[in-house]
Formats: sequence, C-alpha cells, structure tokens
Amino acid sequence: MNTSIDSELQSGEQKKTLSKKLLIIFFGIMILLTFFSNTINNFTLPRVKVEYPSSGALVKEVFASGEIIPKASQSEYTALNTAVEKVYVKAGETVKKGQLVMSLDKTSAMTTYRQEELNLQKLKLDMETVGEAGSETGNHSLAFKRDEAQQKYDMACHDFERTKGLFEAGAESRLNYEKAENQMKTTAREYKQACEDYSKGVKKAACDVMAQELKVAGLKRELDTKYELHAQYDGLVKEVNFTEGSLANSSKALFVIADQSQGYEFKMSVDDEQASYLARGDEFTVSLKSMRRSLKGVVSRMVTGTQGKKTSFGCRSTRFGGGRGRPGFYK
Repeated sequence: MNTSIDSELQSGEQKKTLSKKLLIIFFGIMILLTFFSNTINNFTLPRVKVEYPSSGALVKEVFASGEIIPKASQSEYTALNTAVEKVYVKAGETVKKGQLVMSLDKTSAMTTYRQEELNLQKLKLDMETVGEAGSETGNHSLAFKRDEAQQKYDMACHDFERTKGLFEAGAESRLNYEKAENQMKTTAREYKQACEDYSKGVKKAACDVMAQELKVAGLKRELDTKYELHAQYDGLVKEVNFTEGSLANSSKALFVIADQSQGYEFKMSVDDEQASYLARGDEFTVSLKSMRRSLKGVVSRMVTGTQGKKTSFGCRSTRFGGGRGRPGFYK
C-alpha cells in the first residue's frame, strides 16, 4: 500500500517538472521572436537597387558601313571545261531579257555530238538487221535463225507424220517411229528458243536505240543552252569575270546581272552592343558618297553571325542606285 502511494507521488512530481520545462521553453521562444522579429522580416523583403538619374541622350544613333546589292541577280556559273569564245557586254551596261551575253567554245562538244549521232544511226541499222532474214548482212541474224529453226521443225513434223502412218500400217519399226518423234520434239524446242531469242533481240535493239536517242537529245540541249548564255531578265551587268580566250571554271560566276525591277538592299555588320539598339522595322538613312545623296529605308532582317559576334542587317529601301553607302540608324 505504501509502495503504490510513493509511485503516484513520484509520477506527479515528474509531470510538474515537465510542465515547468515546457513553460520555460515557450517563454524563451517568445522572447527570441520579440527581439529578432525585425531582422527576420528584413530577410523576407525584396532587394531594391536605387539608380539615380543622370544626363544623356534619349535617341541612340548607330553608324556603320556596308554594301548596296540587288535583291535579285543572275549569277551564271558553268561546270564545262572550255574557253570563253566571245563576250558581248561590259560591266555597267544594261541588257534586255533574252539578250546574248557570252558564248563558250563548243568545238569539242560538237565533235562529241556528231559522233554520238553516228552511233545512233549504227544502232538503228543493227535493229533493222535483227528483223532481216534474207539480206547479205542478215544471214546470221536472229530472224534468220528463227526462220531456219521453223523450217527444221516443219520438216520434222512432216517426217514424223509419214513415219507414224507407216508404223501404224506395220511397214515401219517402232525404233524409227520413236526416233522421228524425238526429232520432232527437239526441233520444236529449238524453234521455241529461236523465237524467244528473236523477241529479246528486237526489244534490246529498240532499248539501245531509245537510250542513244536520249543521249543525243541531251547533248543537243546542252549545245543549245550551256554554250550560249543569255540574260534572264532586263537588268544591269554588275560583273564580267572572264575575258575572251580565257578558260572558264566554276570558281566564280562568268557574269552577274542585277534585276533592277526588284530593287536593291543595303547589307552591313555591327557588333553585339550596337545590335542591341536595333530591331526590325527601324528606319535608317543611307548616304551615298558617289552620288552625294541620301535614301531612306527600314531594317528588314537581322542575322547573328557565328564568328566575331557580328550581326548582319538586310535593309530594305525603295530603290538604291548601286555602290557603297554609310547608313545611320536611329532608335
């Protein structure tokens, strides 16, 4: 009985002690929050940077130099290994659509074309020979072999019918009857094979002729289009890079013709800092030193380069006269 009372008293003392500790912790936290509430609140506030006003221009002006180029142009290249025969225009001249600008030497190409034409005629004769059975050149043709195999087959059939009649009448041996039958079957196979060879030969000859006709037509088209070069539209001759007698190559254009009807554009490059002030649609002015005049335009496109951190601009204007200029962009 005394033991039970002591346990209850001890348990009550522990509860009182725990309550006192919890109460002390609670008041301690309240005191900390009271003294440091302003500091904690400051940590939660957004950071603000104060900038003081300073003097400066509200309009940003960017200057750069570039080149005025046509929007559309005919740059004529060739992969032919031949010489320039004649040049009919000079740089700076105007040309009309379809006008002959330059001709290339086609002596070697013409020789090749005529040789291939002769090969075509030979193939056509060979195709005719395939179907000729009685001509001197056709004695060994497929048609002759087919007709010869047919004659042998007809004779074997006739001989078989005669031997069969005699055999049935008892006037011919079975051995001769079977020999005539085997001969008829053999000549039948030979005749069938000769017919197939003839059919294949005719088709092959026709295909050879057709392929050669296409080759000749391609050479003729090349002679008509690749050796005489014409202007594709009315325009201005900007470049003529080869002279008469020089060997043409594909490293650069034979000539360049600007299509004046499409207008011109100004292209330039600026660094990243200058490009940050520009956008599509910005107005600009181009000063043409050679013409002592200025033209207005707008930025039509911006392309970021991979080298040198340059930004290229395509600047559209109503009509440039050509040459180089210095634009001013205003932002």
